[in-house]
Amino acid sequence: MVFAAWPASGQRVLTLPSFGPPPAKPATGSNERVADAPRVLPALPLEWPAWLTLPGGRLVAQRTNPPGRAGVGVDESCPGDVIGRPSQGCLKRTHLSGGNLKDVYAYFDGLLAQYGYTTQNASPEPYANLQLGKWVSDVFGSFTVRSYPDVRQPDHYRQINLFLRQLTSGQTQAEITFTVKNGPAAASAPPQAARKNDDRLSFPPPRGTWKWALQSVAVKVESKIQYSTFYYEASTDRSVEKPLPLPSGGSIVGVFPDDCTFSVQDQTGRSFTFKNQDEAKGKTLSPGYWSLFPIKCGGVVLFVK
Repeated sequence: MVFAAWPASGQRVLTLPSFGPPPAKPATGSNERVADAPRVLPALPLEWPAWLTLPGGRLVAQRTNPPGRAGVGVDESCPGDVIGRPSQGCLKRTHLSGGNLKDVYAYFDGLLAQYGYTTQNASPEPYANLQLGKWVSDVFGSFTVRSYPDVRQPDHYRQINLFLRQLTSGQTQAEITFTVKNGPAAASAPPQAARKNDDRLSFPPPRGTWKWALQSVAVKVESKIQYSTFYYEASTDRSVEKPLPLPSGGSIVGVFPDDCTFSVQDQTGRSFTFKNQDEAKGKTLSPGYWSLFPIKCGGVVLFVK
């Protein structure tokens, strides 16, 4: 099955391949040994790690977002939160350092590795590494890493999101978010009955209603899933293979296909997941650089104004 992002007159059509679910595992035979169930682990407390400090840095802000509250605005959201649903809770601190950004990045790189934080997800499922990683440039740096008490339980972990920014004053700002997860997510509502293909069609929003079309395609390379991301700017008629810059923020106008589950993430590691267009339409994206990841489809286009 392929989805086609509509072309302007005279332009080529870009196809988005859609991958189906992974092949089902064969039924376990009666003589096959069943793997031992993972042990039950104690709950991880939402407490700031005493070692997570910046020597010589100055604490300029801190905040607690309690678990269970549906936050209003970006400041009250946590990594992995879903818009409109109770937050998993997190702790946030911001430090200022006189050191240059790359030195601060190198310090945190070694510190996080020392305490067992990694960019590798414990889950073997496709898209498992969707929101983990680290990178650095001359003016920005970022870590999204996890620590697993038991690698057999990928839904039981501590997570640290760390965003570094080089300020014009020559100082480096470190924004750190700490959160935990204690087991699988609560059971979701019963799925709705599948719609027939001829019940509906998915169309992108008309031109003139959006400024940017942010597109991402999932490609399977050997045993891993990789993402190619770029955005189209309507005013200049150009495509750029980078995250979408929104210096003043933006608003989601539409999604194509409209029934694709996807995630958006900014340069700080803050991310939101939407099940479909109905859930995403009208939601705002704060100022920053945004990337897009299809989850339950091979490719998706997000229209923003």
